[in-house]
Amino acid sequence: MGAIIQTLLTDSGCLLHLCGTDFEDVTEYRLFTRCLSDQTVVENEKRRMRTKEDGTMNSSALRNPSDPDAAYRNKAGKQYRGYSANIEETAGKNGSVVTDYQYDKNTHTDSQFLQESLSAMEKPEEEIILVTDGGYDGQDNIALAEEKNIRLVTAALIGKEAPDALADFEFNEDGTRLLKCAAGHVPVSQSYTKSAGQCRVSFDRNHCAGCPYQEQCRPKIYKKAASFITSKNASNRAKSQRYMQSEEFSSLARLRNGVETVPSSLRKNYHLDSLPRGRQRGKFFFGSKIAALNFRKLFGFRKGLGNYAQNPVLV
Repeated sequence: MGAIIQTLLTDSGCLLHLCGTDFEDVTEYRLFTRCLSDQTVVENEKRRMRTKEDGTMNSSALRNPSDPDAAYRNKAGKQYRGYSANIEETAGKNGSVVTDYQYDKNTHTDSQFLQESLSAMEKPEEEIILVTDGGYDGQDNIALAEEKNIRLVTAALIGKEAPDALADFEFNEDGTRLLKCAAGHVPVSQSYTKSAGQCRVSFDRNHCAGCPYQEQCRPKIYKKAASFITSKNASNRAKSQRYMQSEEFSSLARLRNGVETVPSSLRKNYHLDSLPRGRQRGKFFFGSKIAALNFRKLFGFRKGLGNYAQNPVLV
């Protein structure tokens, strides 16, 4: 196989030399030259080409000239090629149905999918609970969801854990001032760093020294004052961590886990791994498989096969 590839690369180099710049206005030729540029390197003065290793190529490298939108990425130690999809399932007491899906380059992140979906939605009159995994977490996403009257609940949190006491901190609406700490004390003075989104707060020394939350806030104790740095984002994270211990969250997390059956069902029953090349064609066929899955859900419900144990949050 190595000899065949090297022969093809040698022929490609000769073709590039013969064509020069005469065909730069031809789409197929531009894709051909881009593929060689992204996947090969010139080894020596004789312009001998060799293929790059995956680790030396960025995620936007052209893998196949016949499918220019396909990309690859490393996620959780594994390599993924082609495209990625995002599925939205709506659940109620009578069952569930896939109500929307997105299909884009493999480099499209979960957060980007969520922001695009929320931006396209009309604001509902009643609050909607949207349950996702940890990849959709983030204060920007939470704020965008609140604008759409949607409560975003993530089944996991990304990043460093926040001290539980921060959940009882009270900030103003834009998070530029701390109004009250967990012990109910008001800062003597404070300043806000916009770039970091953090408040540096100072309290009376007697309020922090010996406070039951001192080990969590970890203030620097001075002769007359005590100070530390905090933020509304950290407070919101602590509130999310505390909420994750509730029964309601456990019920919502079970709903989120149920969504995992959708991609596994698509792979097992609808041959999801054999989609055609090309983003538009792939998106159409993926949507067709979603429609088939929904019809199967409908037929099962009509036959009385959709009776499952009710989730408490849906009753």
